[in-house]
Amino acid sequence: MTELMAIADKYNLAVIEDCAQAHGASVNGKKIGTFGHIGVFSFYPTKNMTCGEGGMLATWDKELAERARRLINHGQTAKYQHDVLGYNYRMTNIHAAIGIEQLRKLTGFNERRKAIAARYSREITNPAFIKPVCLPGFEHVYHQYTLGVNNRSSFIKFLETQGIGYGIHYPTAIPDQPLYQQGEILGFFTNARQASERVVSIPVHPGLTEQEVDYIVSSLQNYE
Repeated sequence: MTELMAIADKYNLAVIEDCAQAHGASVNGKKIGTFGHIGVFSFYPTKNMTCGEGGMLATWDKELAERARRLINHGQTAKYQHDVLGYNYRMTNIHAAIGIEQLRKLTGFNERRKAIAARYSREITNPAFIKPVCLPGFEHVYHQYTLGVNNRSSFIKFLETQGIGYGIHYPTAIPDQPLYQQGEILGFFTNARQASERVVSIPVHPGLTEQEVDYIVSSLQNYE
């Protein structure tokens, strides 16, 4: 983000941060969502905190904030006064109440995710896996703990026999999505395609017990 913001400042560009899966993460002590003009967070049920669905826009720009408030409320600046074309994107009180409680628990959830991830990074030494790397100055909140494996189908069968849940995020590189087949694709995207064929995410949610983490670690250590 530091490098991106330097480019944006040089050329007077607006920056919208996609923070969908990184609630509470930071770079050199600065929270994500505070670098650009707008930070956008997801509250989908699988995220580090949830309201059930929907999301949140964060900005330091008062003009952008007021524009967003109009757009989510049918373009109204006052009741029955529609200054712009808007939409019904209002959050319900029930969803807001869930979100407030989730926000209070977010730090604890994240600390638990980081503790589980630290164990995986330290204790899974099987050379069959490529583990995620968190560079100095970066605070990762581990929405996922994703491994790279050479033979994903074999590893998935192994996880299923061991009763260990998994996820594949994401199995198709963006240039290979049907939408993008309608035009010319420039480039080969070798790394993206290779990653899409190798990634497997293992459980890292804060509800895991130490015994369950022990089992996952020992199982993966025995994978061949």
